[in-house]
Amino acid sequence: MNHRTTFLMITAMTLASGASAARADSVTLSFHNITNHGNASLVNQLHVTAAAASGTSTYAEFTFTNSAVVASSIMQVYFADGTLLGIAQVRQAGASLVAGNAVPADLPGGSSLTPAFHVTQGFLGDAGNMGPIQGVDSSSDYVTFRFNLINGRTFANTMDALRTGALRIGVHVTSIGATHGDDSYVNNPTVIPLPPGAFTGMGTLAGVFGLGLVRRIRRNR
Repeated sequence: MNHRTTFLMITAMTLASGASAARADSVTLSFHNITNHGNASLVNQLHVTAAAASGTSTYAEFTFTNSAVVASSIMQVYFADGTLLGIAQVRQAGASLVAGNAVPADLPGGSSLTPAFHVTQGFLGDAGNMGPIQGVDSSSDYVTFRFNLINGRTFANTMDALRTGALRIGVHVTSIGATHGDDSYVNNPTVIPLPPGAFTGMGTLAGVFGLGLVRRIRRNR
């Protein structure tokens, strides 16, 4: 088997595995800090997963987690508009965020971004002033905000808004590491996974391509 044949086989296998792994009903986003107050970086431990709620396209859910490798607590969350209509429900474990208000009322440091990050009215949540234990401060904690979507919009539109930056998500994190300081983070845009139709098409294409290669290799032996 020559190098070119080996490369083509690997390409076909990669296409097949990539297609089978593609999902259009959820995506997990990382964050980057927009303030730097001399605290340890949390970019490797803060995440938000956007998902279609309960298999329906009329809701979107955003679940915030913190592996807390560096001690810290997500105390406030903020959403800058995209395809969202309003918060329908908050579910959480180990945290006590309340939707609709926050102190501070906008993401600290958000005005320094281009375009500036300004929270959409009511699209925020706050853990209150009872200390970091009220926020997402351990790997077992999470908080999920379920949103109604604007009429005519779907979860696919929400994914597109996350990709383009039309929808941005910010978190204000406190009690960070040894300094016990605070910093603000905003989600990183993401490459949107392929929809189910593309999965089928790519899987079939990769299968046909791979089968053709196998037959070609057998003929050339």
